[in-house]
Parts: sequence; C-alpha cells; structure tokens
Amino acid sequence: MTTAPPARTGFRFRTGPWIPALAAALLYAPTVRFGFVWDDEYFVVNNPAIRSWNQVGRYFTDVTAYAGGVWAPMFRPLRNISYLVDFTIAGMSPAWFHAHNVLLHALNAALVWWLLAAICALPRVSGSWKRVSPGFIRMSCTVAALAWAVHPVQTEAVAWIKSRDELLFSAFYLAGIWAAACSLRGGPGHPLLLPAAGLAAVGALLSKEMAITFPLVVCGVVMAGGNARRGHIRLIVACAATAVAYVVVRHVVIGKTEQTGYLAGTFAREMLTSVCASAHYVRLTVLGGPLLADYDSFRVPGSIADPRVLLSALVVASTLAAAFAARKRVPLAAAGIAWFWVTLLPVMNIIPTMQHLAERFLYLPLFGAALAAVGVALAVPDFLCDRVRLRRWTGEGARRIARNAAILVTVWVILLAVASAIRLPAWRDNLSIHEANWRESGGTPRTQLNYGIALGNAGRQADAVRVLEPLVSPEPRLGGEQLARAYEGLAMNLVAVGQLDAGAGAARKALAIEPKTAGAHAALGLVAGIRGDHRGAAEHYGRAAELKPFDAGIRANLELARRNSGGQTTQTKQGRQANGPRR
Repeated sequence: MTTAPPARTGFRFRTGPWIPALAAALLYAPTVRFGFVWDDEYFVVNNPAIRSWNQVGRYFTDVTAYAGGVWAPMFRPLRNISYLVDFTIAGMSPAWFHAHNVLLHALNAALVWWLLAAICALPRVSGSWKRVSPGFIRMSCTVAALAWAVHPVQTEAVAWIKSRDELLFSAFYLAGIWAAACSLRGGPGHPLLLPAAGLAAVGALLSKEMAITFPLVVCGVVMAGGNARRGHIRLIVACAATAVAYVVVRHVVIGKTEQTGYLAGTFAREMLTSVCASAHYVRLTVLGGPLLADYDSFRVPGSIADPRVLLSALVVASTLAAAFAARKRVPLAAAGIAWFWVTLLPVMNIIPTMQHLAERFLYLPLFGAALAAVGVALAVPDFLCDRVRLRRWTGEGARRIARNAAILVTVWVILLAVASAIRLPAWRDNLSIHEANWRESGGTPRTQLNYGIALGNAGRQADAVRVLEPLVSPEPRLGGEQLARAYEGLAMNLVAVGQLDAGAGAARKALAIEPKTAGAHAALGLVAGIRGDHRGAAEHYGRAAELKPFDAGIRANLELARRNSGGQTTQTKQGRQANGPRR
C-alpha cells in the first residue's frame, strides 16, 4: 500500500487551523456593533460583582455574585472573571464584550481543527484507512472545522454575551482533550501534556457545569487511541475526582444541585420532553434551523404514546444504531455520535436546569458532528475501491468524484455561513431579538411580553401598550412574576403616552403581585412628579434605585425629584425604564 505525499495536495499543516479561525472571526466581526441584550442586563449591566477585582473571592463562595437583581443558581467563576477583565479594559462598552466572544470562537475553531487532526493521528485510528493521503486528512479536518465554525446554530452562543460560558468551557474542554490525544501518539510524549489536560478540565468545570462529562470523554479517547500509559489512568482518576469535588462545592455554594424543579412537572414527563428535545437537537445539527432563542413554550408531551415522543425516540435510536453499525468500518463516525450525546447529557434535565433546550447547548456537542463528518470523508475512498470497485483511487474516475464532492461541500459550507449571516442581525439589540422570538414562536405570551417591553425601551411606547394590554385584559394570559412584569411594562408605557391614571393603576397591580418591581415604583414616581408631588416622586424613585442601582434613568429622575422636592415646581422629566426580559 502506498499513500501520496502531503505535498501533492498543496495544503500545508500550518495553514489548516487558521482557515476556520479566520472564517469565524470574519463572520462574527459585525457583532462588535451589537449591544447588550436580554439576560446581559442581569449578568453584566446590573451586576456590581464584575466591576471590581475585590469581588473575585465572592465568585467562588457567593451565588449572588452572578447576577444583579435576580436569583441565578449557578457556579461559574471563570465566566465572571472574563466579564471582569472586559470591564477593566473597556468599562461597560458592549463592543469589547462582543469582541471577546468573537476571539474565543475563533480560538475554538482552531482548537476543533487541532483536535480533529490529533484524533486522526491516534495509533488505532490512523490505521483505519488504506487509500487517503495525509493531505486529504488535513483538508477533511479543515472543511469540518470550517463547517463547525460557521454553522447557524452557533449564532446564539457567539452573538450573545451571556453565553460566554459556552465559549469558555468549550475552549478548555477542547484543549484538554487535544492534550490527552496528543499524549497518545507514541513515544513518551511531552511531559506537560497530561498535566495540561488536567488543568484544562478544572478550567472547563469552573466555566460551566456542562464540562462534567470531561472524564467520560477523556476515558473514551484513551481507550480508543491505544498506547495508553499509567499517566493516562492517573489523568482519568484525577479528572473524575475533580468532577466529584466540583459537584460538592457547587452544591454548597448554590445550596442545591439542581437549578430549579422539573419544568415539565415530574421526572417522567421531563424525560419524555428531553426525548423530543434530543430529536430537535438532531434536526438543528443536520438542517441548521429553524432557529429560536426562546424555547419556553416547547410543548411537554402528555404520555409516552404521544406520536411526537415516538417519532423523536425513533430519531434518537437511529443515530445510536448508526453509531453501533459504524463502530468497526467508520470508527470516527461512531465516536462523533458518541461525543454528541455524551456532551449533551448534562442538559438533558436528568438533574433539572432552567430550560427544556437551547441552541447554545449545541456549541460543544457539534464537534461530534464534525468528527463524524471527517470519519465518513476518510472512509469514502476505501468504499469506492472495495464496494464500487473503482480500479484506482488515484485514477481519473476517482478524481472526478473528488472534484464533484469538493464542489458540493463548498456550496454546503457557504450556505451555512449565509444562514448564519442572515440570523446574526436578530441579536443586534433587545428589540430585534424579541421581535424575532415573538414572530418565530407564533406569539406565545412570554415572547409577547418581552417584545412589548423591548418596544417601550426603544421609544415606541404606543406600540408597546398595544402589545402588552392583551396580556392582562380581559383575562390575564400570564401568572406570577411574569404577570407582575406585564403590569410593570404596561405602567411605564401608559404613563409615557399620557395615561397617568391607567399607568398608576397598572403599577399598583404589579406591586401587589411583586413588591420588588423597580419599574412599577419608577412609574409611580413619574406620575407623582408630573402631578407636582415631588416628595412622593423621590420616595418611589428611591425604592426603584435600591432595586436597580445601575439604571441611569432612575438615578437621574431620583436626583431631579430630590431637587424639586426642595421647593421647586419644575415638571419631572421622563426617564426611560430599561427593564429587560428575564430568562
């Protein structure tokens, strides 16, 4: 058996990882002009803990350091540290926060290439192909990494500052598995590779709890790669012990292991919902859409006999059957499917999280699809020769097939990039993302609420009133805290269009449901100021400022009300309430 030398492809090793990295950077460069959106208000804008290096200790001990104004049951110290670095460099300029995300995504695109190449070079794996050259392997890795970088499902993770944790933990995770894979290539290897893999595992866990699967994946890589040594066993044991310690520390800091109760009501119904969510993840991976940033209305199946559950189970079972069938002839495809499902396990709601599913959760699992694609590409030459019986893989017929395949793959990658570029503007600001959610979800109550509030914040108060009023009358379509937010948003916008009595009434209804509703206090303060009751205005704005200390509009109106309460009669100026949707 002979293989063509790498030089024949004209493709050099050092250029491989930078092609997907550059594509990722260019595709997402426009996001530096985007603003803070949605939960960025809680985790970044209104979070005092990311404004001082003196607060770093709290990231490891105090769950209230992760968000301002809301309860956020999480333990992700490195994400907070990354926000603190951003704030130190650029203050509250969203441009740098977005640039940081873009840089991390470009780094991850390069890491995807390096890890694909490292896995292909493993002793047991590299002998799986008879008729491919090193250059063809590297080119296959490049195309797969490029598709991973520009896939539309990645837009949520990269364009949303809140999703920094996905980028961070994936960077550590990919780097750690790459270091472990490199140590298996033969010979003693570099002495720092295994310690680097262990440190990367710690970094991944401190970025997001989805990294809890790292010991399973590194164990799979060691078992599949061959040439394992005692140091690899120690690495697996150390990673497993670190994962257990992380779970204990996280539980102590948060006060519980789960983030919330089962959103579907019971464990059984949640598992049925997870089956449907899993099939949706497969659909997003294969088709790249349709995309939706708010799956709050994802339908919970009623029973195991629900046709949706049965069809979803068939989809999931088909992927597992494909992995089993490919385990010998196309081992990389089987490994890629295994990676996909293993890395998704932490968000399958076995231990409940705060969402049924989210597109950003696919950021790391999508590497499994890239690995499977490389495995299939490298198996094609042998298939053509052994099954189709082409006489020579290097012959004219094979070259023609290769050229046609290259054209199809190029078109496919371009289509993925175009779909991502079309999706990106939805993340420009609060109004664009919530308008997209409202439209794409079919107008669910929650997306309608968020859209109405975003309209008001964008200065379209009359439109906001028209969107919000149907949520509270004639019968409320929401309940609990979300109903309080609907009344809060309606109050602010009614006052803004001059309906003072109706606005004050809506504000009082919001406070009756949730006394700590900053926008309702601000609305009452604005009504009091307009009517000349400056002491009352100062009192209400003071309460609002306590609840939202970083809201510039509330602070400005508070100062003005205090000055006016000293004897002046100047009418209070309207301050726009920035009350973003909660997720």
